[in-house]
Amino acid sequence: MNTIRTYLAQMQQILAGIEEGSIEESVSLLYDAWKHRRQVFLIGNGGSAATASHMANDLSKAIIVP
Repeated sequence: MNTIRTYLAQMQQILAGIEEGSIEESVSLLYDAWKHRRQVFLIGNGGSAATASHMANDLSKAIIVP
């Protein structure tokens, strides 16, 4: 149980350190790329490649609109 508590405490610290402006800027850049039909490249090596692949999948699902 202590491990879960430690993990959650660490996640709270990480999330508290993220600047909202950074997230807003990233979303704005991605939206601008989508709006102007530009490509976005996501790259990684090892575990980062899996993260990049997952993000690419999430982004491609998010652009499907009626």
